[in-house]
Amino acid sequence: MSVDPLKVAMGVIMNDQSQVLIARRGAHQHLAGYWEFPGGKIEMGETPEDALQRELLEEVGIHIVAPQAMMTFQHTSDKGPIEFHVFRVTAFTGQAQGCEGQAIQWIPLANLPEYRFPPANIHVLKSITI
Repeated sequence: MSVDPLKVAMGVIMNDQSQVLIARRGAHQHLAGYWEFPGGKIEMGETPEDALQRELLEEVGIHIVAPQAMMTFQHTSDKGPIEFHVFRVTAFTGQAQGCEGQAIQWIPLANLPEYRFPPANIHVLKSITI
């Protein structure tokens, strides 16, 4: 019996200085301490774009404008299958902050390999750092 994948929207958020926003997973979360691209679960009835808009407002306090679809891929973790919908975000309003108490950082793309990301993020990292 196959299990429907958990669907997740993820944003690769770039600022005017060609830096990308990453957030650190909290101590209570799966893969605590790892860095990730902000986003979260797509709720029933939401489009991936709607979910990304909601999640980024909740998590980092920004309102995104015209996100661009980058890729969709599946990953199987110890928690089961996950379907990621990844968007590039280059236009937004608001000041990014860790609204849920998480650490966030703007970092140059070249510095991404210095941070520890969840295994599923390898697809995204390869597509933006090559």
